[in-house]
Amino acid sequence: MKRTIFIIEDDKNTCELYEYWLARSDYSVRVFNQAEPALAALESFEPAAICLDLGLPGMSGGEALAKIRKRRPQVPVMVITGDDDAKAGVEAMKLGARDYLVKPIDQDEFENVIRLAVQQFELVLEVRSLRQQMTSERRLHEIVGQSTAINRVLSQVGLLLENDVPIFISGETGTGKELLARTIHDNSRRNTGPFVPVNCGAIPSELQESQFFGHERGAFTGAAKRHLGFFESARGGTIFLDEVGELSLDSQVKLLRVLQEHRVRRVGGEEEVDVDLRVISATNRDLNGMVKEGTFREDLFYRLVVYPLEIPPLRERKSDIPLLLGHYLRRYSEEIGIPLPEITDDVLRRLVAYEWPGNVREIQNVVQFALLASQGEPIETIHMPPTIPQGAISDSVSEDGEMLNLIDPLTGLMKSFDRIEMEVFLRARELANGNMTRAAEMLGVGRATLYRRMQTVQSVYADD
Repeated sequence: MKRTIFIIEDDKNTCELYEYWLARSDYSVRVFNQAEPALAALESFEPAAICLDLGLPGMSGGEALAKIRKRRPQVPVMVITGDDDAKAGVEAMKLGARDYLVKPIDQDEFENVIRLAVQQFELVLEVRSLRQQMTSERRLHEIVGQSTAINRVLSQVGLLLENDVPIFISGETGTGKELLARTIHDNSRRNTGPFVPVNCGAIPSELQESQFFGHERGAFTGAAKRHLGFFESARGGTIFLDEVGELSLDSQVKLLRVLQEHRVRRVGGEEEVDVDLRVISATNRDLNGMVKEGTFREDLFYRLVVYPLEIPPLRERKSDIPLLLGHYLRRYSEEIGIPLPEITDDVLRRLVAYEWPGNVREIQNVVQFALLASQGEPIETIHMPPTIPQGAISDSVSEDGEMLNLIDPLTGLMKSFDRIEMEVFLRARELANGNMTRAAEMLGVGRATLYRRMQTVQSVYADD
């Protein structure tokens, strides 16, 4: 794939020379004689590198550099200056330029600087891709188990990523319906668009129309300015309608119209706005029963429930409990700042035997409680919250040795995540030329967090 270089230079002959040199190296080139049109092009396109002349008419090269760094901070910029103003090039590097060249420019030097800049950009793309993969893997690890039930759900998800068919997720409270919806969005072709989660049950019926479809200024008392509703905010991405069974009948009618026409009209407005998005809905209620009772519209039901997914409760997938415990022990020990503890066999047996009425959300709470109570020491029965039964457990569970082998939080799926994460860290450090502060900024984490995570992951490799 050809990489594109932006040339921002007002001298026509110089531009033609740069184009000739770059074409020899098989680059695509876009030329701008002023900074303003180049900045406009950066709104929708990301070049592999930018050559910026500091002596531009109109907006100065220095001002243009500041705007480029703000809009496209990862794109390397080479500034070009006259032979009597090399100091300006040095100052530009302090402001974020990757390098500077002094006129008259040597062809070999020019081509070498561009080649190194493009290599830097390609590393940026690689780190970005790995970060996206890491985010998706992290979310997948929170829902992936080894039970037949959860693997069936995930195999169905794979069929839904390349199309926009409406998805309906059912499951008990705490099973991870929103997490599954986010995972579908993150791995779909709409993953560059927004993901807008909406708790339908938390919006009073009299505000539902305004919140969902927006309103114009002055549409009602208190409407001081135009407000974009959830549907407009989700354009190009995914809207997740959680607890959709809580919508009023009046809101159901309006929602049905939006799903049919893919257009919304703000309250108090006259124009309709196109909304190109995917709809994922969910509830823990029985929508079929609500349709029979007349509390949920049948036509809306068939618009929403095109492809149903059901997340089974945790009590029906006991083999996933040790894996989830291991995952959340690791995650929260890092977040809270407590050494990763072991978990005793007795505690594990009790947690596998427990029915988990709060499902995965309850596991998260129990793990956090146990970490704080144990403070890094092995987690024993005394470190369990009062909700976990303290009495005898069944022989069938206590003798299930296979369950105990699943608890290690640094094996299997979690170890594969560690390798992905370490690859991201090493690439970022390489890109930053060993500067850990810059690498941490690139990854969007603190330097101390980066050091700590690298030490944790490196310890996993040491155990291999």
